[in-house]
Formats: sequence, C-alpha cells, structure tokens
Amino acid sequence: MLGSTQRQLASPELLLQVWEKVERIEPQINIDRVRQVLSDLSTIWEELFTQEKRRLIELLVHRIDLTTTTLTILFKPNGIDSVVSELSPQSPEIEDHGLPI
Repeated sequence: MLGSTQRQLASPELLLQVWEKVERIEPQINIDRVRQVLSDLSTIWEELFTQEKRRLIELLVHRIDLTTTTLTILFKPNGIDSVVSELSPQSPEIEDHGLPI
C-alpha cells in the first residue's frame, strides 16, 4: 500500500499543489526539496510515531477500496490543506521537532 501511495504522491499535480502551500509558509523551500521529501516518504514514515501515521492517514485518505485484484486509495480533496494547516508554525498543536522539510 505504501508503494501505491508513494506513486500517487509523486504525481506532478500533487507536487505542485503541495509546493504552493509549503511556499506560503516557508518561502525558502524550493520545489526540488518538496519533490525529494515526497519521494522519500518511506524513510519519513518510519520515523513517525503510530499516532502521527494515523493522523496523516485520517487527514489525507477519504476511502480505501480493496478487492482481490486491486487497491484503490481515494484521497480527500482538501487533505493536503489539512496537513499543511496542522504543520503550520501558527498551529497550536505543533512543536519544533526538526522535521526534514
């Protein structure tokens, strides 16, 4: 499932959408850095606590459909907005943990 999600996260459309939102918060971060972080999801994923993984999935994924031959992940249209909002320095829920962005 992580491989399928990584491929979807690597799409040019999603990359541009994420970069535009990150750029508003951290203008010094360029699109190449966002591409690198999105493509290295498995490494980042391994560093997250279970609660953080669950929260990311709750924010990003609308539904997962699994059949005997396919796996379909439907993302929430505003999921990236929700993640960016929670990771924003203005968010009361975040502390500086040296995230690799």
